Amino acid sequence: METLYELPHSDPPFPISHATVALTFIFVFLLCGFITFIRAFQVEMHRPTLLNRSPKRLRVGYVAFILLGSLVFTGVFALMGVAYIDQKREYEAVVLAYERGDYEVVEGPVENFIPQPREKHAAESFEINGVVFKYPIGHHYGYDTTYFEGGAIRWEGEVLRIGYIPYEGDNLIVLIQEP
Repeated sequence: METLYELPHSDPPFPISHATVALTFIFVFLLCGFITFIRAFQVEMHRPTLLNRSPKRLRVGYVAFILLGSLVFTGVFALMGVAYIDQKREYEAVVLAYERGDYEVVEGPVENFIPQPREKHAAESFEINGVVFKYPIGHHYGYDTTYFEGGAIRWEGEVLRIGYIPYEGDNLIVLIQEP
């Protein structure tokens, strides 16, 4: 059998510890707060009656600004954390499972092959013995090279052996062989 595609070995996403992420978050959070506080203090000292406001009202405004900036920063950092966790979970479910040999195999002719349009507005798809494959679909791991990009799936009726891992409702291709 000739191997047309095999999931390449890859290192875990973001090879850093949770402690490093937490310390970075705390450091950047404190740095942003410190810079904002110093800037607010400088403006207050030079222009205490900015827009006819008292220094006390300016201080309240700057504290509110610091809190809002911290909230935005925390939201962005939380989204980054969710993306990290999602990619790490997919890595463990796909890459590590493939390396253990824990994947399913289907063999037969390619049926219902629908290549991705050149405009790339839809996924490419095909079936083998009733198992449906779609790609690219936004996962980090698995086969995603379309026909127009020189992919391994070229025509309907082509006999292939596909290794795949079911993940979140999709069948992620980890191995393509041609007999």
